[in-house]
Amino acid sequence: MNNKIIKLAVAGALAVAASASSAAVFTFSTAPLGVVPANTFNADQIVFSSLGPSSLTITDTNNDGLLGCGVGCNASADTGVETGLVQFVNFRLGGGSVLPGISGIDINYQMFAVYDGINGGPLTADTTVNGAGDVVSIFKNPTGARVYLDSGALNNNFDLGTSTLIATLTLDPTQISNCTNPSFGAAQGTCVVNFDMTAPTAGVWNVGGTDVATAGGKARIDLNVDQLSPPLQLNYGAVGGTQTTSIDHDGSARISVVPEPTSLALLALGLISVTRVRRKS
Repeated sequence: MNNKIIKLAVAGALAVAASASSAAVFTFSTAPLGVVPANTFNADQIVFSSLGPSSLTITDTNNDGLLGCGVGCNASADTGVETGLVQFVNFRLGGGSVLPGISGIDINYQMFAVYDGINGGPLTADTTVNGAGDVVSIFKNPTGARVYLDSGALNNNFDLGTSTLIATLTLDPTQISNCTNPSFGAAQGTCVVNFDMTAPTAGVWNVGGTDVATAGGKARIDLNVDQLSPPLQLNYGAVGGTQTTSIDHDGSARISVVPEPTSLALLALGLISVTRVRRKS
C-alpha cells in the first residue's frame, strides 16, 4: 500500500474525530439520578446567571504596588482568585429555548455551578494590564468548578444537602482561557473558560451517543462580566496589597466530547486495514 492511501486513511480518521469533537448537541437526562418525573432531552447550550455576586481578589504578587506591572507591561503578573456561584436557568437548542416542561428545570430540579473554593473551584488567573489599559486575566491551575443538580426545595438557593454532583470541571491545559475587563471606570468584560469535564454518573451527559462519564468531555464557558464594583484600580495603595471587587456573571456553556489519541490511532489503523483488504481483493 502506498503512502498516498495511508495518508487518505489517516485523514479520514482525523475528519471523523473533528466531526465528533465539534458536535454541539448533547443529551441530558435526570433519569440516572432518580429525579421523579425524569427528564431526557437534547440541547446545545446551557444558559446561566449569577446567584449573588462573585468575589474577585487580586493580589500584588510581584510587589510593585501596581496592577499587573502597570499599563502596557506584561512582564510580571499579579494573581487573581475568584469564588462564586451561578445558576443554570435555561437550556437552548438550535437558537430556541427548550421549554421548562420538557427540560424540567425549575420544575423538577435546579442546577448550579459552584466555584466557592469549598464545594468547587476557585478560579485562579495571572492578571496583567495591556497597552489599552484593559485588565487581562489568563486562567491557570488550580481552576475549576462543580455542577450540582438540586432536587430539593426549588427556592433558587444552592443546598448541598439536597444536591447531587453531576459534573466536575477542571481547566483544560490545551486551550487558552482568559478574561478581558476594562480596568478603570467601566464595569463590563467578557471571559472564555475551557474546561475538561468529567461526570460521576453514567447516562446524565451524552454527546453524539458517547457518555461523558466514560469518555470525558470538554466544556466551553462564555461569560459576561457585569457590575464590576468597585472598579479595579491601577495602584494598590500599598506594596503587596490586594484589591477585592464583586462581579455578576451571565452567559452560556457548550459541551463536546473529543476522542482520546489512542482511539484516534485505532480508528486510523482500522481504516488502513480496510484499505489493505480491499486492495488485495
